[in-house]
Amino acid sequence: MVVASAILWPCTVSAQDVIQISTEPPACAVVLDEAVRLGDIDDPGTVGPAGQITQLASGDFLVAHWDNGARIMVYGADGRYRESIGRRGEGPGEFSDPGIGKLRPAPGGGAFILDPGTRRITHLAADWSLLGTTQIGAIFPLDFVPLASGRGFVVGGWGRAEDGRFGAVAEHLDAEGAVRETIAVVPTDRELINHFFAPAARDDEGRVWRSLPVEYAVEAWDPAAPDRFLRLEGQREWFRPWPPADGYPLEAPPFSVIQGLRHRDGLLWLATSVADDGWREAVANPVQGVPIDGNRRRDTVVEVVDPATGELVARSVLDDWLWWTGDGGYLYAARDEGLVSKAALFTVRLEGEDCP
Repeated sequence: MVVASAILWPCTVSAQDVIQISTEPPACAVVLDEAVRLGDIDDPGTVGPAGQITQLASGDFLVAHWDNGARIMVYGADGRYRESIGRRGEGPGEFSDPGIGKLRPAPGGGAFILDPGTRRITHLAADWSLLGTTQIGAIFPLDFVPLASGRGFVVGGWGRAEDGRFGAVAEHLDAEGAVRETIAVVPTDRELINHFFAPAARDDEGRVWRSLPVEYAVEAWDPAAPDRFLRLEGQREWFRPWPPADGYPLEAPPFSVIQGLRHRDGLLWLATSVADDGWREAVANPVQGVPIDGNRRRDTVVEVVDPATGELVARSVLDDWLWWTGDGGYLYAARDEGLVSKAALFTVRLEGEDCP
């Protein structure tokens, strides 16, 4: 396990507005339409399951995966591999493990690349030249959102709370990496739980939304009113956040976690990973050296919520382990075709008589 430094943060106390998310949705479902697949046997790397994908203004896709090391692959809008960028190192424009970080589109057609290994955000232009580097301080970063003003980021990750426990930390950084504000620290008493999940999204008002560990809840932070939070929370019988007390063995059911957020057209889209009904069969008699298909162990519940009222607009349980792309345009899942691992990207829409 990678741990952050021993710097301790106080837990922030701010005013908070709490809205309950309703339980029963109307007759409205989330529907996926496959748009494109990325990955081929001749590509110099894997798109793998649970890699990092984002679409840029040019229509090209960037793909990073932990099996590819420092290499970031570029695919055209047609899904064909075009080139690779990046190299391993600690210098400007070099990377360690962008596949466990996050890729986001940047203004002007470039990209922001979060690399937890070097603890920094790299800003690349559309021609892949280096525009800037933002160094992140003590926390181990997992996700980030550029501010609407263009003057910094909100970064989510893991550090230590003031009592020494690990906690989910959210910080406001300026473009140079200086911490302007520790937005929140949410201590957790188990190191394994939701370790690599800290999804965030920005809405049309410039607020940054983030999920909370071990809860079915999200909070919004507004740079214009940093001392007031908006919290949406709900009670879900299918949301089971805790792994077994003695660890997370392979034969245990997958825990529940909000692993993806998106804001579009005034609505929040929450993608929550839950245990597939057939997870026991999926882990039975594993083959040595062959990874278990994550889609057979996990399903994804996608709920669409009106953040102004908490009204549940739509809900669907989808038989895939799904992730949002960094641009928020697609949900994607792994597909194995023979010896080739591909990423299937889906556009999302609402369908039903009561959809808004």
